[in-house]
Amino acid sequence: MFKGVYRPSEDSILLSTSLKCRRYNDYDLMVDFGSGSGVQSIVIASMNYYVVAIDIKFEACINTVYNARLNNLDAYIDVICTSSFLDAIRDDINNIFVASNPPYLPVPLEDGDLNWAGGYNGLDVIIGLLYSLDKFKLYTLYLIISSYTDINKLLQICDNMKLNVRFIDGLSFPGEEIYLLEICKK
Repeated sequence: MFKGVYRPSEDSILLSTSLKCRRYNDYDLMVDFGSGSGVQSIVIASMNYYVVAIDIKFEACINTVYNARLNNLDAYIDVICTSSFLDAIRDDINNIFVASNPPYLPVPLEDGDLNWAGGYNGLDVIIGLLYSLDKFKLYTLYLIISSYTDINKLLQICDNMKLNVRFIDGLSFPGEEIYLLEICKK
């Protein structure tokens, strides 16, 4: 783990455990959005699938590269450091799979750490990701959120965008629950 990079925690484990149970043959591209240390990229790449890892923080991108090499998976993982969501991905790709454990806590971005501050309602990064995914013909998003996130607003946005939302799994802690959602373009 590099300094300033989100340390994998229960939310990362929830996502990676579910990713291990999937197959990705139907997708043209797999993306780890908000790669952090690269845990999700490594899980997918370890099943012999190519992954594009994206993060806004340079330290996280370097950490992802380091961990990919450490696990002998650097041939399966490319890393992009960008703040423009998925705009760096070609828009002629038809079907994309995205795994994301984004910043989801309702903390103003200017007041919090980019590792966990998700804006006033916890949705700023998530909404940006959903709108950047809209350019693809088909997609599946595995998304981690918290009970602190404005879930009703997220569901309303997904409904307005005509997206299917399915609860995959969750974890309960004193005072908080973490959910794994599957969001698909209809």
